[in-house]
Amino acid sequence: MKDFFSFCKKFKRNKTRKMDNLNKVLNTTRPVVSGLLHKYTNVVKGFQLRYCKVDAENGILSYYLCENNEEIGNSPRGVVKLIGALINPSDEDSRTFTINSSAGDIIKLKANDAKARQEWVDALRAVVENLSSQSRSTKEHLATYDCFIASRKQLQETESCNAELSRMIESCDFHTDKDFLLMKALSAATTSTLSQALVYLQKYNDSARNELY
Repeated sequence: MKDFFSFCKKFKRNKTRKMDNLNKVLNTTRPVVSGLLHKYTNVVKGFQLRYCKVDAENGILSYYLCENNEEIGNSPRGVVKLIGALINPSDEDSRTFTINSSAGDIIKLKANDAKARQEWVDALRAVVENLSSQSRSTKEHLATYDCFIASRKQLQETESCNAELSRMIESCDFHTDKDFLLMKALSAATTSTLSQALVYLQKYNDSARNELY
């Protein structure tokens, strides 16, 4: 039980730290990550100016021909899924960076200057880190849920065995024997304690998850 409590506290600290990183780039003065970037198209056309906007909640970067296209609701020229992506500054100059998506696509972008590039890299990395944290928390929640189901099933089997033991003791010729009565009482008390412990753990887990989210 101590290990379970430690896990919940550690998970809460890690999630808070990741959310702090995201809040550094998404705040009241900059509620969304968006702006003009040059996107590499092909060898012939080279870099083309695009208006880029990041949906931090869903982890999608969309790019448009211009900002007006996004404002009037036109479909983007393309989208990049950020979950599992790698954001890397380029060595070729101080303005270029790449997005290596989990699907294997490589998007090459160029900011206006080195400072703008660093801001974009920091923002996109924070979004990716937050998405990864959410994905891990979902898997951990499902694993915890499976453990509680298995524990409940095992407890039900224990309760059945305890009931069968009581019936056997009560039906035998020595049902008033002191040792048999003690065994019956200990079995019932142990089963009851296990049941209460499982209920407590479930309540603690629900409470911990509510604090995290």
